[in-house]
Amino acid sequence: MSDWQQKLEELGIEEYPGTNGIAPFLPAEIEQLESHYRAKLPETYRSFLALYGYSYLPRITQINFGPDMASCCYAPGAFSSSTTLLNFEVLDSVFPKQVIAFSHDEFGNSCCISLRPDTFGKIYLYNQHVVPPTSAVSDEEQFKCLEYLAESFEEWVEKLFVEDDSL
Repeated sequence: MSDWQQKLEELGIEEYPGTNGIAPFLPAEIEQLESHYRAKLPETYRSFLALYGYSYLPRITQINFGPDMASCCYAPGAFSSSTTLLNFEVLDSVFPKQVIAFSHDEFGNSCCISLRPDTFGKIYLYNQHVVPPTSAVSDEEQFKCLEYLAESFEEWVEKLFVEDDSL
């Protein structure tokens, strides 16, 4: 078991068939994502989708990216379902091209994984209060509004923590 899988297990996320409402992505759904974005998914994220897919965090979980950024707080059900990730018409109108929003916080902000060649696999925050409306800016300008969070999906998972087990 890899470090990122061990961390998910510590947070209460289990591999399918688990008890926390897990619905792994089918191989055809992963292929749909890759076909739409014209890029292979980073291997760890691909594995996450196949093993865990739409997973619930069974308790409030936080992530802190350092003193210059606020913590994000994830309520249960923080990962996107295949129905959501394959709704390209909506996603393409909100997020920059070649960016997949895979998780959301309790305020509606999204963590995204980049499939762009220059930032492939890096994780960014789509802050709904910072990113201008898609119709008002170019895709490149919109991408520049994303806040860098982590080098990889693995690093992002490693930064998740539960502040107080009594929550």
